[in-house]
Amino acid sequence: MRVFMKITGRRASRRRLLTATVISMALCGLWHGAGLNFLLWGLWHGVGLSVVHLFRDAKKRYRGLRRVDAFPGSGLASMGLTFLYVNLAG
Repeated sequence: MRVFMKITGRRASRRRLLTATVISMALCGLWHGAGLNFLLWGLWHGVGLSVVHLFRDAKKRYRGLRRVDAFPGSGLASMGLTFLYVNLAG
């Protein structure tokens, strides 16, 4: 958390927050092992988290996305996509 806060500062822009997320996850990957595979694992998950945050922001702006998100089964589809994304990193 400290690393993330040092990267973003107090009042960071959305772009800076997303960049800090990717960098923090890359550092978490390197924390688990000093190798390219750990770095790529962290980058992969940082990008995934950033996409989730961007989608959440887009839902606030676009009513069509809110309707899609409210559709029955969208939660299950979301879990399936997350499961697929995380397992592609393995």
